[in-house]
Amino acid sequence: MDRKFSRALFICTALTPLFFYPLLQNIFMLPKYAWIFFTAVFLFAFNLKKNLFNSRNVFILPAGLFLLWNIALLFRGVNTFAGLHAILLLVLFIVFYTTFENLAAENQEYDFLFESICAVTIAVSAYGLLQVTGHDFFNWEIKQSPLSTLGRRNFTAEYIVMVIPYLYYLVAVTANSVRRKFWAGVLAVVMLLLIFTFTRASWLAFLASTLLFLVVMRRGKLLPAARPAACLLLVVLLLARPSFSAMKGFGEGTVNSRLRMYAVSLQMLKKNPFAGVGTGNFAILYPLYASEMGERGLMGGELMVTDLHNDLLETAVDLGIPGLLLFLFLLFSAGNISCATYRKSSEKEKILIIAIVSSITAMLVNSLAAFPFKMPATTLLFWMNLAVLGALYRRQGRAPVRYNLQVLKVGFVLFFAGGLVLCCRALSADLCIANARRTKGSVSLQYAERAVRYNPFSYEYNFLAGKYAINVKEYEKAFDYLNAAKKFHPYFNVVYNNLGIVYFSTGRPAQAEEAYLHSIKLNPYHADVYNNLGVLFAQARRYNEAIEYFQQAIERKENFYAAYCNLGLAYYFKGDYYRARIWFEKTLSIKPGYLTAQRYLKKVESAAGSR
Repeated sequence: MDRKFSRALFICTALTPLFFYPLLQNIFMLPKYAWIFFTAVFLFAFNLKKNLFNSRNVFILPAGLFLLWNIALLFRGVNTFAGLHAILLLVLFIVFYTTFENLAAENQEYDFLFESICAVTIAVSAYGLLQVTGHDFFNWEIKQSPLSTLGRRNFTAEYIVMVIPYLYYLVAVTANSVRRKFWAGVLAVVMLLLIFTFTRASWLAFLASTLLFLVVMRRGKLLPAARPAACLLLVVLLLARPSFSAMKGFGEGTVNSRLRMYAVSLQMLKKNPFAGVGTGNFAILYPLYASEMGERGLMGGELMVTDLHNDLLETAVDLGIPGLLLFLFLLFSAGNISCATYRKSSEKEKILIIAIVSSITAMLVNSLAAFPFKMPATTLLFWMNLAVLGALYRRQGRAPVRYNLQVLKVGFVLFFAGGLVLCCRALSADLCIANARRTKGSVSLQYAERAVRYNPFSYEYNFLAGKYAINVKEYEKAFDYLNAAKKFHPYFNVVYNNLGIVYFSTGRPAQAEEAYLHSIKLNPYHADVYNNLGVLFAQARRYNEAIEYFQQAIERKENFYAAYCNLGLAYYFKGDYYRARIWFEKTLSIKPGYLTAQRYLKKVESAAGSR
């Protein structure tokens, strides 16, 4: 019975990437985090029942020090709740790691574990390949792209490059020729999907991890399976690529955008080298530093960079150089334990260790240009890899440690009760905000307000509630929600733009102008704010200033028909009918059915005909 339950926990871990829920706003990540939480709960309970807390976990010191540094910097950040969110996720994965290591040390069925993971990857890969061919079970916004069950093609690539070394291991150690050929076939399918993700960072991660595996292994078992698989993949790619011409390839401008983000981040680190900007506060502070750097730091009209696309650099920005060193200490410990365990292991276990280290290497290479440490499925594999390494190391002899059972039970109750409340509230809030986006008018506002009640500390939910309140002209509510959003994200330029709309709509032009100008200071490339300022000045009959701002809005947003029409209106009320006609006609060339432009163009033509 215990063996069956242990295997069930292995399967639960393997199933993580399959969980998503289309009715949520956060379709792919939140369900996976919820599943990881419940898996950790069952692991914790099983550990208590079987008294598996009998030896100190191998990586608990570096993991614990990293956690303590995160906690120490919690109140340094502008948004304490963003830091608390990051800490709670770290606690979740450390609990998973400790309990999974204890289970793996007790139940050493590593082949079953990795076979389960690779079996799940078959489903992930098959679904991704179906999407490439245009066949899907759901109607996603992005078409013919291998989003699979991870949400984006690069997330899919980051996951499968961590699994590929496990397939190398299974091909290398499986004695049965039929099963070995089966896993070699799975390897070919997974590699085919990796090609169609068109993710350069993951291709490099695949190359690095594969070279590491082959060089360290120095064996011939894998090569006979890998060579024909690689040749087959090349032939399939050459023949199939023209059939998928509608599929998007590499993203344009991604290198340039990353260099801009890195430049801003290095400036943030330069000004905060020891304590960083605070746990989980990179995204909150980024707009402030980016606005100070001008064009070198801006990232699009909204200036919302939530992920740096370099996990190591983002760790340094959030936690300072000491925080980065503590994280590197964890990675160094993994390498050191791997070497120590490798020397005393059997031949089969040596191949398993090489596979695990190759998997971690793939993740680290990806983390230099992406954020796999912020994705639930890949982060779970990272901590699972550490757990298996720790379990292998503990087999070679570890002094037993006596833990206080009552303290562990209290810890379990707190973990379960607190996690359950947070998990349910997060899922409920996310479902409400998804419903708010799907509906209109007062119904949208009601859903958004419920989301805020479930999670009052989210700047995104407060901002959306304020936005929906503006749509139904409930300006007092909008003012309260937007000010709450401003409190949690004081450098979010769009909040100030919407506050300006509230001030303007309630007859407070001076405050509206101040809010609009502050929004432009944070992001001088947001066209809507210039248009709103132009409307403000036009209403005050300051037509020359209004014209200037409408023109700047048009410069920043191509085919901005509302700004073209407003420019025509400014000239019309100024009495310059000739220029007004030009801009009304331009508006209608972009949006032929725009009623305001049609009506005033007739007035201009009537005024010109009466002369």
